[in-house]
Amino acid sequence: MCFYCYLVAKENATSEPISQTNIDNEVASTTSKFIKNALIEDYTGAWCGWCPRVSYSITKVKESTTKVVSVAIHRGSSGGGFDPYSYSGSLPAVIKSFPTGMLNRKIEWKTPQNSYINQVIDLTKDNADLGIAMNSIVDSGNINLDIKVISTKDHNDLKFVVYVVEDGLIFNQSNYTSFYGGGSVIKDFVHNDVLRECLTNIYGDALGEIKANTLLVKKLNIPLPKNVKNVNKMKFVTMILNNNGESLNVREVAPNVNQTFEVAQ
Repeated sequence: MCFYCYLVAKENATSEPISQTNIDNEVASTTSKFIKNALIEDYTGAWCGWCPRVSYSITKVKESTTKVVSVAIHRGSSGGGFDPYSYSGSLPAVIKSFPTGMLNRKIEWKTPQNSYINQVIDLTKDNADLGIAMNSIVDSGNINLDIKVISTKDHNDLKFVVYVVEDGLIFNQSNYTSFYGGGSVIKDFVHNDVLRECLTNIYGDALGEIKANTLLVKKLNIPLPKNVKNVNKMKFVTMILNNNGESLNVREVAPNVNQTFEVAQ
């Protein structure tokens, strides 16, 4: 059975009404708003000499805000450029060249430039209508991931995407930029947020109907992807997309962590 077919066979959803003052054991009013995180998808390759400008820009953004989730989607070059972390699945049709940085699935990130950090920060909010929390359990080669979603509004047309990413992967990076000390090759470059597996359709799977102030839980029970080198450096990323394919919110979680919702203060 293919990996994606196995996932679909193991997925189910539940809806749980919540009280006026309780969201997943977290005290909050049903009129609460949530933190909105910005999504950066970095289409990159170890062979790509201009790609370090995006990875460098991501580092600088993360020095300025914690409200960002990044995913590095590697691809080998048709011209023979090798990348050991190449993602073999389909890519969105808008990706025509490397590097390409996409923000919230809809905005091409022009990096680096004077406003590149603010371009990301401006997408973060403290008044999002939709919040995400995850409970991740990794044990004996299996992943149990509960994706919890709540909204202050009704929705019936949302989709969700789930990525498995990994930090700390070491491989030389071609470099045509002055970043990371310059030089044509960055030896033993540390590749972070590397996409290892997309657990849904990359354009998203149907999330199901969401009623206002009702907790929706998606439960995924799947085998650990075989290409993950270090489980302790693995993370799960979940994004919720609207009917235009734009990310309404995104969240990441490490293994064996039970998150609470990021309620705006």
